[in-house]
Parts: sequence; C-alpha cells; structure tokens
Amino acid sequence: KQWYQRRVAITAGITIWNRTALRAESLVGVLREELPQCTVEHCQTVHDTCKNADIICTVTSSRSPVLSLGDVKDGAHVNVVGGTSPSAREVADDLMLSEKLRVFADSYDSAYKEAGDIMQTKVEVYSEIGEVFAGKKDYTWSPSNVTLFKNSGLGCQDVVCANLVYRKYIENQSC
Repeated sequence: KQWYQRRVAITAGITIWNRTALRAESLVGVLREELPQCTVEHCQTVHDTCKNADIICTVTSSRSPVLSLGDVKDGAHVNVVGGTSPSAREVADDLMLSEKLRVFADSYDSAYKEAGDIMQTKVEVYSEIGEVFAGKKDYTWSPSNVTLFKNSGLGCQDVVCANLVYRKYIENQSC
C-alpha cells in the first residue's frame, strides 16, 4: 500500500477537475487503481467537482480564480496549495471575502507577503495552523462556516519531508 492508503480513510469518494480533461482522466485512472475502495470521478466543471465535497484541494498555478463561493458547500474545508506569488489566484473574491470564511495559513509572514489570494483581497488570516495544533489559538468549527488553509510552503516543511524520505530510503536498504 502507498503511504496515503495507510494514513487516510476515504469513505465517500474523490472528484477531479482539470482544465485539461486528458490530465484529469489520467489521474482518475491512477487513483482508481491505487484506491479501489473509492469512487473516483472526473467532473466537467469546478462546480460539479466541489458542490458536495467536504474537503476541496486547489493545486494550480492560476493567475485567475478557479473556485468561487457558489462552488463550496457550508461546512467544507478548502486547502489552497497552488500558486504562491502575489499574482497567483485560485480563490475568487466572493469566497475570500465571505463572512462564512475562516482563513488559516502555515505562516502569517508568507501569507501576507506571498499569497495572492490573501494579498489581493486583504483578508485577515485568523491563525497559523501551528497555533491551532499547539492549542495557542482556539477555533470551534461550525457547519455554516467554510475553513480555508493557505499553504505557502515553509523551509522547515521541506526539511521534515526530506528527513522522512531519507529515513524511508535507509530503512529499505539491505546490506
């Protein structure tokens, strides 16, 4: 099993959208093979992909938003991990400026200096995700809210990932 099969339990299904249908279909094929217990579908529109999703991940290098408030149901969580530059946009203003939205980031500094979705809308970052995990900042989820995590990527994350890859490599070496 792949690492994500051991650590994540997907109970409903996965929907995929890509501007290039062939790439979406390719990913659907891979996921169907690696996650046979899941329903995996390619949808033709962002709205159809996201309208019933509990968790939405945007992974683009877009300079124009692909996800709007009307695409996201109440109670959903959005991971915004693509395009980290002042000109990058994955999320439309109507969602970024919605009263329903609570924004979290890996770093205040990177969010306010590198994340176009945050910089261009001047939305407030409620908390760094580490503050929540450490119990320094409280957040109570509401089924009427939408949470958004902007991951800009931090050097310390790269070091931790590199260490994990190195340890797995060493673990799998035979003498």
